[in-house]
Amino acid sequence: KNKTNKAWFLEIENSRLSEMEVWLYERNQLILHKKSGDKIPIKKYDVRSPNPIFKLAMIENQDYEIFIKASGTRDLKFPIMFWEENELLEHLSTNKLIWGIYLGFIILISLYNIFLWITIKDTVYIFYSIYILLFGAFQLSLYGFGFQYIWSNSWFNEIAYFVFLFFSNIFLILFTDSFLDLSKNYKNYWQRIKNALIFGSLITTAISFFYFRYWFNYLAIGQGVLFSALFMLI
Repeated sequence: KNKTNKAWFLEIENSRLSEMEVWLYERNQLILHKKSGDKIPIKKYDVRSPNPIFKLAMIENQDYEIFIKASGTRDLKFPIMFWEENELLEHLSTNKLIWGIYLGFIILISLYNIFLWITIKDTVYIFYSIYILLFGAFQLSLYGFGFQYIWSNSWFNEIAYFVFLFFSNIFLILFTDSFLDLSKNYKNYWQRIKNALIFGSLITTAISFFYFRYWFNYLAIGQGVLFSALFMLI
């Protein structure tokens, strides 16, 4: 029941939903039906945000029923939040500030390492710089900012986080190899392991451009566990 004469917004706190539908009923009559999700162009959103946000046309002292339907290939969780307009604007501004600071640090660290690479000529710095940029791009695509600001609902949005993650893993391997001098210290077997990991990442990424399925996410998780185990052994 809406007890206040204010505009209300329904936010689904998951930017990775492919499609999201909301139906609003008053006295068993449909008064609103809206679609969102990253299959829909961002310009058609009620509020320009990575998460689906719906403006609800409700009046004071009336009972309403809300029905929600969600579908997706990556993450089907949909935590629900109701916001008044001022609270929503404050929430979105805070999120932008936090992510802006984070992205600024990513760019600053990357530029600093590029400067070190230019001056010292050690490849370890360029590997680390590229890794930082790619991992930052992975997080921005995972949380919907690539969808919001760059590629909208293009086909790349479905696989962007996966591509950036695997490419960042390649440069993480190269950085670790260069920083710890593994090719020299463990020449007998590390070179084969490194080549296998890089080749596997490239092949998996290439396949994802033509054939991407939900279970590919488990490949990414498995590779992360494998990296952690290898680096602990080393």
